[in-house]
Amino acid sequence: MRHVGQRWGDNANTVMLPSYTALDLSVAQWIGAGELALHLRNATDRVYLSRSYGGGAQALLGEPRALEVSYRVPF
Repeated sequence: MRHVGQRWGDNANTVMLPSYTALDLSVAQWIGAGELALHLRNATDRVYLSRSYGGGAQALLGEPRALEVSYRVPF
């Protein structure tokens, strides 16, 4: 679980971005010589503002739900 509290959205501290909580899930298993992992980011597909720019006049949405698969081999 990832929680980000309220924060200022511009350098003049006139715009406040709201807090949000996103749920990230992961599972991993060693297979052969490496580790297979699944990561589900923002599992609830929460819509949130990640940051602002342009003096706080515009904001970027956070990433939507995403599934990532990785296989890591140490050497």
